[in-house]
Amino acid sequence: MKLRLLRADDQASAAKGVTVAQQMVAQHAFGVVGPFNSSVGLKSLPIYRSGGVSILRLTSASPTQGYGVTDQPMDVQVAPVEAREITQVLHASRVAMISTTRRPIRRGSPASCGTCWLPPVTRR
Repeated sequence: MKLRLLRADDQASAAKGVTVAQQMVAQHAFGVVGPFNSSVGLKSLPIYRSGGVSILRLTSASPTQGYGVTDQPMDVQVAPVEAREITQVLHASRVAMISTTRRPIRRGSPASCGTCWLPPVTRR
């Protein structure tokens, strides 16, 4: 058996993710590592599944559960832990979060992250 590595970049874009998934299915890929972004996975994972491609996804949004396997904690697992940390460890009574969609989040780089967490505004 000979393996061939197929490379593709969805560029953190759901539309591009659909195109990449269609290309991978057309090239008879037997497995995929990705997508990284849940927003991309919501659109591309059904294409991989219907094409019979094995999936190791890096998404964490709950709606992507059931599509292959992941090594990422799901959002429903992380949120309660974060809430306990904020309220019980930091004793915060208010928290602020700023989110922008001007830039896509790419490869987990904090420098390119479009979402920034701020420290608690007030403490008890």
